[in-house]
Formats: sequence, structure tokens, C-alpha cells
Amino acid sequence: MKERMMTRLVTAVLAVRALAAVSCSAPPYTARVTDAARGEPVEGAVYLAVWWDEVGGKKAWFEGTSTEMAKFVEGTTGKDGLITVPDFWTRNPLAKERTLTVYKPGWVMWNQEYVFPDYEKRKDFNFKTREVRMEKWKSEYSYGDHSSFSISALKGNETGDKYKEGKRLLYKARKEHESAAYMNELSEGKKRK
Repeated sequence: MKERMMTRLVTAVLAVRALAAVSCSAPPYTARVTDAARGEPVEGAVYLAVWWDEVGGKKAWFEGTSTEMAKFVEGTTGKDGLITVPDFWTRNPLAKERTLTVYKPGWVMWNQEYVFPDYEKRKDFNFKTREVRMEKWKSEYSYGDHSSFSISALKGNETGDKYKEGKRLLYKARKEHESAAYMNELSEGKKRK
């Protein structure tokens, strides 16, 4: 009886220590936006944190499900480059899919899942440090390609009014900066990759 109690007590203590180690190792913020070249914080970057739900709707079982925005939080980074969205990275296996997208005029849009300009799967985001390393815009990039990337990164227009509402700050920042540059590209005949 004493052995069983001792075993349970030791197991409980180890479980609590393991949980404490996981929660203490993560920073208290969602992400820190930095200049990829210099490592300095990026102030004034617009972020969109989205929780996604899979919905079946009126589809037959073999038609699969689609993704719909369940919740979003958007804002702008301060001088420290920090993004703080409570419970965004919760390690709950039942939690909804989450994506983080960050943009600032003069910079390449950063998306948690894909990398511009090649649409490769992102491999450089470390959940322990949560550093969003943004790259400055390069003259060889195409604003048309970047516009297509941003639509793809934000899962297009498939989720209706709530989604459009969620992209309000991010798209406003991108549109104000890139629309004129894109029109200039078109008039110069710059070819897309």
C-alpha cells in the first residue's frame, strides 16, 4: 500500500515538474518580430493571428471538410517588436489550427506556414524563441508575386465576411504600400517569376 502511494506521489511530482519545465521554457509573448539581417526589433509591423476550424457543412462524408476562420486577433508591434496574443500557442491537442502572419511596408510578408518568394514550407520558426525574422524588400521581388503570396498565405477569400474583416489591418497596410508599386511594375512590364 505504501509503495503504491509512493509511486503515485513520485509520478505526480514528475508530471508537475515536466509541465513546469515546458511552460517556463516558452517566452511570455506570442512572437518577437525582428530584422532578419540585424536582429533588431521591428516596430509597426501589423500581425494577424488566426484560429481555424474545420467545417463539414452540408457535404457528404467523402467530400471532406473546409477551413473557416473561427477567431482572429490583429494588432501592431511596439518598439520591442513583441506580439502578445493570449493562449495562441496553447499546447492543447484539441486546439484549433493556428496561423500567424506579419507584414510591414518595405518588408516581405512573413507567414508561419510558407516563405516568399518560393512558397516553400517554413522551417526556420522556432517555437521556443518565437522569433519572426522579417526580410527587407528586395528590388528583384515582384509586387504582383507578393500580392499572390499574401492571398495564398491568408488562405484566400474562401471564408466570407468574417475573414475579410480579419484581414482589415493587414490588407490595408499592404494595399497602401504595394498598389502603386504594383501598377508601376505593370507599366514597366516587369515579368513575374
